[in-house]
Amino acid sequence: MRRLLSHIAVLIAIAAPGEALPSASFSETADLLVVPGHRIGGLELGMKREKMREVLGHAGSEYPAAHKRVQEVWFYDKDGHAEGQIEVQYANGVAVSIGTSLPRSASDDGIVHGSAIAGLNARNVPLRLTAYFVYRSGGVDVKCFDDVRAGIVYEFSKAADAPEYVLSEFWVHARGTPGTCSRDDDPRASVKRRRTVAPGAAK
Repeated sequence: MRRLLSHIAVLIAIAAPGEALPSASFSETADLLVVPGHRIGGLELGMKREKMREVLGHAGSEYPAAHKRVQEVWFYDKDGHAEGQIEVQYANGVAVSIGTSLPRSASDDGIVHGSAIAGLNARNVPLRLTAYFVYRSGGVDVKCFDDVRAGIVYEFSKAADAPEYVLSEFWVHARGTPGTCSRDDDPRASVKRRRTVAPGAAK
């Protein structure tokens, strides 16, 4: 997945030399309510890149993404440790997908950062398991569930020694348009095996 680069980047360059990190106070005080198909806090789909930078400051990482998009990432730390990040994908200078892995984030229907996959079952809506991939550098498995109709992606991750997958990142995108999940690194899987998960059956 395209976000693989950003997660690796947090290990390489929490900020490039001479670049200031975004203030940790943003992650501690900002509204991080995830509203599917619309916004994460005050960061809204459709915002221009310049406006996003006014709110977040200079991005810690920038690189090309699929579909001729550009992706920017803002890294946040707390007490000297990486806390999470905000990611934005732009098409023609406008935000088309916004994600966050900051711990205080939560969806408007009560799904919170760090919750288990079982928490999705309470939504009682079909979710598309669109990707399974591995951050090979850290041995972390990730599963992406995209509620295309609502405009939200749930990214769950599990370290090799962890007992279960937990929600590690939210993404919002336009309703009816597939989100950011696309890469599939599972050697046992293929595009043909991607499926829609029936209500109450997210695993």
